[in-house]
Amino acid sequence: MKTQNEKPQRKWLAKKEAMKYLSVSQRTIENYVNQGFLCAYQLGGKIFFDQNEIDEKISMSRRI
Repeated sequence: MKTQNEKPQRKWLAKKEAMKYLSVSQRTIENYVNQGFLCAYQLGGKIFFDQNEIDEKISMSRRI
């Protein structure tokens, strides 16, 4: 049972998976990172994105 303070478990997307999830090109996702819209995490030379963070950013941008 989850308590109110528990965060949902992170689902990590590799860069290509995030590109497909967002239906954007590699250059676009790099622009999102450079502009601070998305946060990228590097592990062992690979770039990953937190799907929950992507979903939050999308829902925030739709409210504007």
